[in-house]
Amino acid sequence: MNFSRKVNSRYQPSSLDEIQDYLSTLVTAAPSFVFKDWWATDRTIDSEFAVLGEALQNVREELGEARYAKAVDLAARAKALFVDDPGDDNGKTVIGCHLLWDIDDIIEESYKEQPSACPSNDEGQVTED
Repeated sequence: MNFSRKVNSRYQPSSLDEIQDYLSTLVTAAPSFVFKDWWATDRTIDSEFAVLGEALQNVREELGEARYAKAVDLAARAKALFVDDPGDDNGKTVIGCHLLWDIDDIIEESYKEQPSACPSNDEGQVTED
């Protein structure tokens, strides 16, 4: 999967917890990734996965090379499944969504090794979300 092109998007996740939120958005938009809102008419499966790829690249150091490579692979596989199931009628969309949640699990693993990267509340306490 080529993540190298520059993305012109209204939102670019820039931290691990923002990527987790973004993954939720992707799951709810699967498999078409065509958004029906007035401000996002240029958003497609290609643009959304390019955003995800750039976001993962931006947190590569926090994830570590092994986790980063696994997350990129999962994203590519998920996108391919969504492309193969545009009508959400052959079961590949469900599998693709599970792969996106696997990326979320990878991020959770990284929090265990780097507690300082874990989201915290206003008092500085680490939260579970």
